[in-house]
This record gives sequence, structure tokens and C-alpha cells, in this order.
Amino acid sequence: MPKGLVRTTVLVAAALLGAALVVVPGSWVVLDSENARFAAAQRAQTQLVLAEAKVALEASLAARLTSLRALAAFAASQPDVGEAEFAIFAQGLAASLPDIRSVQLARNFVVSHLYPQSRNNGILGLDLRAHLPPAQQAALERAVDANAPVLDGPVPLLQGGIGLIIRSPVLAPHGGGQPPQRWGLATIILDADAFFAQATPPDSGIRLAIRSAGQTDRENRLLFGHGAVFNDAPVLLNLETPGGLWQLAATPALGWTAMTTPPTLVGGSCAAWLALSAAFFILLIWPTRLRTAVAAATAALDAARQDLERTVAERTSALVAANETLGALYDHAPVGIFTSTPDGHYLKANAFLARMYGFDTPEALLDHVASIQDQIYVDFTERQRLLELLTTRGSLSNHEIRRLTRAGDVIWVSLNILAVRDDAGDIVRLEGFCTDVTKRKLAEAALARQERELRIIFENSPLGLVAFDPDGAIVKGNQRFLALMGTTAEQIQGANLVPRMPAFVREALMGALAGEPSQAEGPYTSVLGGRSLNIRAVFNPVLTGQDPSPVIASVEDISERRAQEQRLRLLRAAVEQSPASIVITDENGSIEYVNPYFTELTGYSAAEARGKTPRVLSSGIHDKAFFQAMWQVLQAGNIWRGELCNRKRNGDLYWEDSSISPIRDDQGRITHFVAVKEDITERKEREARLHQLMTEYEAIFNASSVGIVHLDSEARVVRANRCFGVLFGIAPETLAGRGLDAIHEAEPRRETLRREVLAAVAEGREASVEERFRNRSGQVVWCSIHGRRIDAERPQAGSLWIFDDITARKDLEAIREDVERIMRHDLKAPLNSILNLPELVAALGETTQEQRDILNEIEQSGRLMLDQIDLSLDLYKMETGTYAPEVQRIDLTRIVTTAAEMLVTLAKARGVTIDLPPGQVPVFALGNALLTQTIAGNLLKNALEAEPAGRVVAVRFLLAQGLAGFAVSNPTPPPPEIVPVFFEKYATSGKRGGSGLGTYSARLMAECQGGEIRLDASEAAGVTVTVRLPAA
Repeated sequence: MPKGLVRTTVLVAAALLGAALVVVPGSWVVLDSENARFAAAQRAQTQLVLAEAKVALEASLAARLTSLRALAAFAASQPDVGEAEFAIFAQGLAASLPDIRSVQLARNFVVSHLYPQSRNNGILGLDLRAHLPPAQQAALERAVDANAPVLDGPVPLLQGGIGLIIRSPVLAPHGGGQPPQRWGLATIILDADAFFAQATPPDSGIRLAIRSAGQTDRENRLLFGHGAVFNDAPVLLNLETPGGLWQLAATPALGWTAMTTPPTLVGGSCAAWLALSAAFFILLIWPTRLRTAVAAATAALDAARQDLERTVAERTSALVAANETLGALYDHAPVGIFTSTPDGHYLKANAFLARMYGFDTPEALLDHVASIQDQIYVDFTERQRLLELLTTRGSLSNHEIRRLTRAGDVIWVSLNILAVRDDAGDIVRLEGFCTDVTKRKLAEAALARQERELRIIFENSPLGLVAFDPDGAIVKGNQRFLALMGTTAEQIQGANLVPRMPAFVREALMGALAGEPSQAEGPYTSVLGGRSLNIRAVFNPVLTGQDPSPVIASVEDISERRAQEQRLRLLRAAVEQSPASIVITDENGSIEYVNPYFTELTGYSAAEARGKTPRVLSSGIHDKAFFQAMWQVLQAGNIWRGELCNRKRNGDLYWEDSSISPIRDDQGRITHFVAVKEDITERKEREARLHQLMTEYEAIFNASSVGIVHLDSEARVVRANRCFGVLFGIAPETLAGRGLDAIHEAEPRRETLRREVLAAVAEGREASVEERFRNRSGQVVWCSIHGRRIDAERPQAGSLWIFDDITARKDLEAIREDVERIMRHDLKAPLNSILNLPELVAALGETTQEQRDILNEIEQSGRLMLDQIDLSLDLYKMETGTYAPEVQRIDLTRIVTTAAEMLVTLAKARGVTIDLPPGQVPVFALGNALLTQTIAGNLLKNALEAEPAGRVVAVRFLLAQGLAGFAVSNPTPPPPEIVPVFFEKYATSGKRGGSGLGTYSARLMAECQGGEIRLDASEAAGVTVTVRLPAA
């Protein structure tokens, strides 16, 4: 018995152990599989709720950004917006978004507008760039640099609490085609807790945490929730915001929990273990019982399997339901959701996106749109730009772009896209969602257009427009108002001038501020500009019947109207006192008005003339055709001007210079005629007398014994008298409108002389010159010419020229010159005797050195005099062009220096210094030494004689462009009248006993050597005479 019990105990233990070895591993496998399914379903549910939270945050953020853009557009369209207008606008923005804590505008980055002011003490007037914390200043600068909205926060606020700050620069239009200028900053501050609370309602079942996603731990700043969430294997999603990338993390509210072991599984496992143990026991103790036990164990295992399958089915059904819920959210989401390839093919799209683009179903969209770039984008470059941004940034948030619908309509959408990359970093697909913002865009455009139109109307109104706030302070004035008041926009901005206004204007404005329209008219002196004018001002309350109310006033300058009224009074007085006869008739010619001078002139009173026609004054001098032509001109609406001979009441005749004008009404119909008539009876008598005088003058003009020519201001002939025509053999009438070139010989020097003389007369000076001409028969004629302007004050009157024939005098002068040449020839014999005198004296005996020096000087002077006599005899040949000098290579430096040394005595006597350049190198020319020395001597002598003591005569040498020469300069210029004839024969000034041949002979001697001589004279530089010869 004891052995049997022990054996049975051993068999039972073996059976239990064998069954445990089979059941325990099987149960563990089933339990592990169930735990994996449970964890996947738990993460899927959390992922779904987190996706809903992300969509909620994106929608909320998009709405706040839209409000910010509207605020920026409002500020850009109204740069000078008043506090009242801003408060109304800001209240409308904040009413629908309860998490908005404050709305701000900062002109030039100083807070100028704030709503509400009650909870934001100390913010109004704050200089943001100077007083913001460094972190907030950095966010502000990012917004300014990017010229786009930037989200900052959550950050501690200056007014207390924690908030999210969205800032956007404001660019105001500049006008005149210029680019917009930065106005300032638009800011919306959100309550951070209230904003994030919209993402997850309390019953969401998850714990949400948000942090900024950066490269460093400092950049990974916790924005919302608990940081422990990120350490608990959370579900993660990224959200692109204007402030950077946000990372959203979520875990179940109670944390990740393991699946509770199902009782069925425990029970089934235990049953299977017991059954299998029993089977093993029976198998061990009895084959029959073994079979029975195996059957029982198999049944227990089947029951456990069925229970396990039922549990798996329940979990699978829950997972499918979660997927269906997520799919339903995808299909019925109020935003367009899509998945596309980088090359522009849609892989997946929801129903909202399909409807947005004009398709009934997502399938229709996927079938129809083969290329997003070609069929959806308005401009293909916009997609290329979007891909570039995604490549660099990885995602885009609130990216606004134009799209085409199926019908070809252009819509605006706001895109939020994530670029999904493979392990190599290449973009494999694009996932995102978009919303249709066309209505908002159109509303913004309409608002901007309306603002522009109103601004254009306001700024370009012909009336001065000014806006007052309810307290009477000036909000804004247009350019016309500023011009009327003589002030600037800066001076009037915010100024409250009510106490300083004249009483009649102040009362009208106060009535309008109380809600009642009013107006004022009268003299007004601008308070700020000090300008005085007559104004008419109309004050209209913005809110009629409300007290107080903002006011818009239109100001009109009626000074001109008042002045016109005054001018009309003055004009009537002028008409009444006019020395001209004035008559006004109706359209039929009946007299309605005559002024007092009409009565004085004609003898008819106003009562006698009224109702009659001007025919009452007819003298009978003019025929019927004359008056018919006059009437035709007037009936055609034109002004008739002419002279009339009328008859006074007493029968006397008088002449009138009449101007008759038709007067039209607003429809252009002639209603009256106004005649202004001047008594020209005395003028007509003077004209008759003038005609008689002109006839007498014409007779004297043509009977004159000298030639007379009238030239116009362009030196063209107006008329010439008969004697001028006889003198030159030209018909005077053929010269009209022509110059006098035909009577000059074709010599450049004479043409130059003529131009200089004409220029002198044109400048208002008188000119006299003697000139040689050759008439049409070839005969040489010498004339003394005198010219002067007819009227010194009226150059356009021209000039008058007298040509006196001095040919006979010139012939006598030629005879005199012949006699002088004969005398000079006869002087050569005694000069030869003088030249032989030193030799004869030396032969008589010994002479001292002083005597020899005297004799040598006598000999040199005699030879020089003989050379001069020979040269003077050659002047005639030079004048006739028959002289041929001996030309050789000469040193101008030595020749001019020698001439200067010979004049040292004269220079010392006059106290004038001759300035020769020291160390002057030789300057060689081709010429005649005697002629050149004579030229230099004449020029130096003239210069010395022209200067007072203490002055300097300078000599300079020239060598350039194949010419060699020298120049003599002295400070005192010649008289203006001598300049045109400086090189002419007998031209002299300022010297007693001068022959006037020095410069004349210098010109002849320079020209016969193939050279030239030139005069340059001015008051500032003095006079310089330059001689140039061919260079050797």
C-alpha cells in the first residue's frame, strides 16, 4: 500500500509537470501576441487624437495669421489712422477670437495704437527696439528682415502673463510709382494657455506637449505641456509655423498601459493544464484512460483556442474601427488633404480637395489630373519655387499660392506641406493639407482697393478735407487742406485747435461733434500756418445723432469768389470810368447799355441810346457790304476788329478803333455783343502827318550825296539809297535781305575787318573805318565808313551805315607818298657822305677812343638810317605784292634781343622794363633778318610808348606746328575803336606825331616773308602781338 501511494504520487507529479511544459509556453505566446496588438491599437488611437490636435492648431494659427494680415493691410491702407477707427477695427478682430489678448500697431516701431488699453498698461508709446527683452528683439528683427509674419513664444509679457506674439512688418504705399516704404509693425498677442487649450479638449484622453524643434537643447524649448511626455515614447508630429518648426508629442492620459491578462485565457490555460495533466496521468496509468484524457485535453485546448481567437477578433475589430474613424476624418475633413509625388502626380486626395478643384470625387481628381504643374498651377515657376523651398526647409506652413480649378478659375489656397524623405534623404512624396483662402484674398483685395479709392478721393479732392476725432483733435487732413491752411501733416496730427478757432468755426464744429451737421463761412486765419483767407466749411458727423461723434469737414477757399465779386464791382467801376466807349447790345443789335464815355463822345445819353441800334451813329462813309461782312463775322461767333467812321449827334465825324465780341450762354448760343471803341480821331490825323513826313524823308534819303544803308540785327540789308547803288554799280533794290559781301574784295583780312566792325556796332559802339572796294565795273573805290545803331535801346532796330566816297583823297595821298619816296631816294646821297665822314676824320690824324666810339656810332646809325630808307622804299612794293625778300635761316632770339637793346635808352627814359626770357635757346626761322628786326623794333617801340612808368613789356618766343615766332605783350590794351583797324594804314591812337605806319608796315613785312601777325586784346589780359614765320 505505501509503495502504491508513492508510485501514484510520482505519476501525478510527472503528469502535472509534463502538462505544464506544454501549456505554459503556449499561453505565453498567445499573451505576448495580444499585448502587441493592444499596444498598436493604443498608439493608433493616440496618433488619431494628436492628428486632430495638429489640425486644430493649424486652423487656429491660420485664423490668427489671417487677422494679422488684415491688421497689416488696414495699417498700410490708412497710415494715419486715428485711435477711434483703430479701436473699431481691432474690436471686430478680437470679438471672434477669444484668445487674442491685445492688438497693436507700432508706427516706426513705437506702439502708437493699442486695443484694449485697460489690460495693457505701460505699452502705449513703448519703443519696441529699445525696451523689448533680447529674445523678443531677435524675433522682431527676424520679422523685419524676412518681411513676413513671425511667431514668437510663449514668452513673458511686459504687461504680465505668458503669451504668444505674432508680428508682421507693415509696408505703406509711397505713391508716384515708388516702392512701398516700411511704416512700422502690426502685432497680435495671444493668451498662450487659451490658444493651446483649443488643441485638446479635456476629454481627449491624451497628454499633449509641444516644443520647438531645433538643432540644440536650447532651441528645443518646451512650449506647452509637460516635458516628461517626450521621455515616455510619445507619438510625434511636426507643425510648421511662422516661428519655426513645432514638435507635437502625445501619450495616453494615464500613460502607456499593458494589457490586463484576460480571465478566459487564465482559466483556459489552467483547464488545459489540468486536463493535459490528467491525460498524461491516465496515459501513464492506463492506456484507455490515456485516450480519454487526450480527448479531454484536446477539447480543452480547442476551447482555449476559440477563446483566444475571439479575443484577437475583438482587438482586430477595434483596430479596424479606429482606422475607419481616421479614414472618415480624412474624407470629411474641412480642409483638402493630399499625398503627391515630387514630379507632380497625386497619389491620394480627400473629397474636400476634389471639390475645391471642381471635381465630384477624389477618384475623378486622380483620374483627370495627370500633371499638377500643368493643370493645377497658374504659373509653373511657382511649383518649381515651392519644390526649392521644400528641398531646403523640409516643410512649409501657410504657404499661399494660386491654383486653377477644373473650370479654369483661379483660386488662392494656403498650403501646409511636409516633404517625406527616404533613408538617402531624397524626397519620395509630399503630404499636406490646404484651405481655400480665395474669399479672404478677394476680401483683402477689395478692402485694399476700397481703401485706395477712398484715399485717392480723399487726397485728390478739390476741397480741403479734414477728419476730427470725437474730442475735436485733428486725425488727418488731405493735401488741399494742408495747402489752404499753410501747414504740414506733422503739425496738424493730433492737434486740438478748437479753443483757438474763431467763434463761428468753433460753434459749427462743436455742433457736428454733438452729432448735428453744420457749416460756417467767413474770413479765417489758420491757427498753425497763419494764412488768412475766406473759407466755407461744412462739418458732417460720422455718426449722425450720436454725441460725441467723429467729424469729417470739407473746407473750400472762397477767397477767389469773394475776389471775383470785388473784381466785378471794380470792373463795373472801370467800365463806368473807362476812357473807351463801351456798348452792349442784345443778339439783334439793340443797345442795352452804354457807359458814360459813350455819351461824352457821341452826345447821345444812355436813355436816348437804349433800344436803338448802332446804326444811329452811321456816317455814310462805309458802304452796305462793309457792314454785311462785319455782321457775318459776328454771327459766326468770331471777334470783329476794325476802324469805323461814325457821326456824333451834332453831326461831326470821328474815327473809332472798334473791337466787337459775341457773348455766349452755357449752351453756346449768342445772347449779346460787347463793343469796345477807342476814339482814334487824333491818331488818324497823326498818321496822315507821319505819312507826309515819311514821303519827305524818302526824298531826302534818295537825294543824299553819300551812300546810306540800313542793316537789320542780322547784318542783312533792309534798304539802300540811290547814291549807294551808283557808288558800287548795284541796283539798291536788289540788295534787300542780303549781306554786303558782294561789295568786298575776296580778301580774308578784309572779311575779318568787316566782321569786327559789324560786331562793334552790334555791341552798341560807333565804328569808323576807311576801306577799299571794287565796284561792279572793276574800278577801285575808297570809302570812309561810319556805322552806328539806330536805337541804342532796341538792337532789333538794326544799324545805319554811311559810305562817303574818299577815292579822290586817297589818290592825293598816293601822290604824296610818291613824293615822299622821291625825297627818301634823294636823301641817300647825303647819307652816303655821312657814312664816309668817320673814315675821312680818321685819315686826318690820331683820334681818341671816345672819338672813335662816337664815329662808330655815327657810322652805325647812318647805315641803319640808310637801311630804313631802303626799306621804306620797298614798302610800296610790299603793298603792291611785287616785293620778294631774301629769305634765309635766321635766329629770332638774337634779332629780337638786338632790337630790344637798341631801345634800352627809350625804356629807361619812360621807366618801363623790357622782360626777355633768361637763358633763351635759339629759335630759328626762315625769313629776312632786316625785316624781322624792323618788325620787332616797331612792336617793342609801340609797347614802350603805350605804357606808363613802372610797367613791364614782356617778350616770349614760340616754336610749334612748323612755325617759329615771338610775342610782345604789354598790360594796356588799345582803345576798342582801334582794334578793328590796328594793322591798317595811318591807324594810331594816344601818341602825338605818330604816323600810323608802324603796325601797318609790320603786317606787310610779316606777310611778304610768308608769315602772319595777330592781335589779342582784352581789358583783363592787356594786348599781345604775335608774329609767326615758317620754322627753319
